[in-house]
Amino acid sequence: MHPLAVWLISTSQFRERENEDRLMRRQRDARVREAERARDQHWADVLHRRAEQAAQARAVEKAPAPRTVAPTMGAAAAGCATA
Repeated sequence: MHPLAVWLISTSQFRERENEDRLMRRQRDARVREAERARDQHWADVLHRRAEQAAQARAVEKAPAPRTVAPTMGAAAAGCATA
């Protein structure tokens, strides 16, 4: 076999291996990035839930006490005349 043919074959095989390696690295990196995104999204959801719960707790604390009408003054307070 001619030395140039050997060189061409070995070069093409080397390129093919490099391309396969590059593809495998890309796939591995994509899986790592996807796992990082999922982890980040999980913690973003946790923080969002905690913030909503804290906001609801503050709203309950700041809410005024319910107003009630005293039972003995109900009719008089409403302006009804009893005669």
